[in-house]
Amino acid sequence: MILQSLVQYYEVLERQGKIAKQGWAPQNVSYAIVLDEAGNVKRVVSIKQEVQRGKKTELVPVKIVVPEPVVRSSGKRANFMCDNAAYILGFGQKPIDDEEKFKLARELHLSVLKAASSPAAKMVRGFLKTGSPKNSARLTFLLSAKKTYLVARISFLLTSTCTTCTTIRK
Repeated sequence: MILQSLVQYYEVLERQGKIAKQGWAPQNVSYAIVLDEAGNVKRVVSIKQEVQRGKKTELVPVKIVVPEPVVRSSGKRANFMCDNAAYILGFGQKPIDDEEKFKLARELHLSVLKAASSPAAKMVRGFLKTGSPKNSARLTFLLSAKKTYLVARISFLLTSTCTTCTTIRK
């Protein structure tokens, strides 16, 4: 009786968009890697939104519902589709760990997306199969970019599924 009421209340909140489905969680995401159909990086864009705070306007990360992140109190564990630059791009604040973190993320994504046949899955697999982006000329511009890339959450934005790519803040 009480349990059924709680389940029904959870389902109502879920339909209203006030809570995420089980296995998903809202995360603050600052940047997106825009991929073409082959998984090549087209660009990295800021998806931060302008928010009025008092008298000034600030750029803040967007809340996006993503697969529930792992808890990393110690050790290295990759998140699926949304993580920091060390895992997604292979470079972060501790260069000694970056290659290992990228390999963990690549293994996770390739195993989860192995049997997926959607264009989105093919794009992400194409991006990850090329090896560490740190060693790739296509992302050398990121290595000299602002330090904000290194600590912010990054996700993928796929050009074939993105109708608002031209309106995203660059």
